[in-house]
Amino acid sequence: MQNSYFHNNRTSFVKENKRRLSQTHNLEKKKTVDINTLLNRVKIDERNKRKQQVIFFSSVILALGFFATFITLIQ
Repeated sequence: MQNSYFHNNRTSFVKENKRRLSQTHNLEKKKTVDINTLLNRVKIDERNKRKQQVIFFSSVILALGFFATFITLIQ
């Protein structure tokens, strides 16, 4: 089958009966998963999330405090 591309006057020949080779996937051995490790990771992630929230809220309150102090000093 001949395809022509009119924008640059090139032609190419394409085989329609081209077959794809079946791809083989490398199957590794099943890994064992320790549920305690997963649970500990979840607990640590939750603890880190709480720490980030506390730091964020305390910085917001501190910024509001500084702003309020600045406003009262200006007046």
